Amino acid sequence: MAPLLEIRNATRHFATQGGAPVTALDGLSLTVADNEFVTLLGPSGCGKTTLLRAISGFEDLDSGDILIEGTSILDRPAHARPVNTVFQNYALFPHMNVARNVGYSLEVAGVSGAERARRVAEALELVGLGGYGERSVRQLSGGQQQRVALARAIVARPRLLLLDEPLSALDRNLRQRMQEELKQLQHGLGISFVFVTHDQEEALTMSDRIVVLDGGRIQQLGPPEDIYFRPENAFVARFVGESNLVTAHVLSRSGEEGLLEVAGGARLVLSGDRVVPGIDATLLFRPESVSVASGPEAAASEPGAAGLSLAGRLTQSSFTGSDYRLEIDVPGVGPLKATVRHLAQSSSGGLAPGEPVALHVPSAAIHVLAGPPA
Repeated sequence: MAPLLEIRNATRHFATQGGAPVTALDGLSLTVADNEFVTLLGPSGCGKTTLLRAISGFEDLDSGDILIEGTSILDRPAHARPVNTVFQNYALFPHMNVARNVGYSLEVAGVSGAERARRVAEALELVGLGGYGERSVRQLSGGQQQRVALARAIVARPRLLLLDEPLSALDRNLRQRMQEELKQLQHGLGISFVFVTHDQEEALTMSDRIVVLDGGRIQQLGPPEDIYFRPENAFVARFVGESNLVTAHVLSRSGEEGLLEVAGGARLVLSGDRVVPGIDATLLFRPESVSVASGPEAAASEPGAAGLSLAGRLTQSSFTGSDYRLEIDVPGVGPLKATVRHLAQSSSGGLAPGEPVALHVPSAAIHVLAGPPA
């Protein structure tokens, strides 16, 4: 069965004011399945908006192809493609009421008044704005305007909905609520969503799969859990969530397991194809995986210990409400981050900057990255 959307070797170059070429898309290939929520995530200039505009028909490719249900759409203008777009600024018509904004595409398409009214009412109900049809869009809050933009996008029943950072203008609480509602709406409608954001938390919360982009290329593609816990390289590890990256030298390997040593002499045993004797490996572990105990400086773990044990000194402690965010200086390794629950912090008697602490990371929480250390 053909994917709903297929992008083949998409390439797009731009010229800067000085004439130097910039590669926005560099031979990018991607598929999106029916009823799938895929998020394009990456820093500014990584190519995510260019890709979205190419799918919608507002940007031409230099080379490559874009297919929907196995048929190329490159020769179709934007209005003839079976996709709709929700823009960052919503692009509502201020002189029209809510109902006319939502039904405008149907009006242009010549849909009869009765059918148009029925479908507009249905779309407004889906986004929680039933009864708002006669209101001016100027009377609506930012969250309500966002819902109107969504209703306008889904009223024409597209196979694919493109969303270009539609939640960026909302406050934090409303943004979190709209994330949940968007996900529920997507599954309820059975429409595939391609969502653009630079907000990693938003991507992790909403997506079936995440496409992490940098320099017009896909750095990693997979479900949120893989992106967060098993990043492919240092760029993904640093961009998605907070991370600790530690270089370790692989001393030896026996069967599936290898013995590694970090600066200062701490050793640990890990398994995996990336544990190759004689090379330096980059180890990733998240701050929430680190357990912290106060007391005298701990010795490095013995070979065969189930994880990595380090000794350091607390340099910074910040209370976030439910957690403490700690920064710990480990000689030879550098600053490491840890997140500990408030109760765990209290039971240890409290930690103060300058105090020696012992760290431990279980083996299951340590991931070996591909490629050289960043």
